Amino acid sequence: MLKTQRKRYFMNRVHQMLNEMAEKTVGSRVNRDIKGMKFPDHVDWATAEQEREIVLRIIERDAALRGKVMLALEKVRDATYGVCESCAQEIESERLEAMPVTSLCVECKRREEAKERLKQTANLRA
Repeated sequence: MLKTQRKRYFMNRVHQMLNEMAEKTVGSRVNRDIKGMKFPDHVDWATAEQEREIVLRIIERDAALRGKVMLALEKVRDATYGVCESCAQEIESERLEAMPVTSLCVECKRREEAKERLKQTANLRA
């Protein structure tokens, strides 16, 4: 269980992440529909379409991260922040510092990634 001072510190870090994401979202308003726009040639249209797709992927990634941030804040309030969801051991402070929204300790994350690699390998062979 995290001590009160560390808990406050990580709660502030997670709130900071949320604020930074909100600022970034406001700053990156994008026209998602380029069909009505006119382009001099197909290359310009393709470039605009590619840029639009990249922005949409960033927005999707940020939405997923926003969900993790909200979950981390909920865990801070529930006093379960910093506890591994898999083994129920305390997550190392260094890991929380590097990734404040993590829900797994290093060892459990390694196991999860190894399982994913095996799954991907099996899918490639099928």
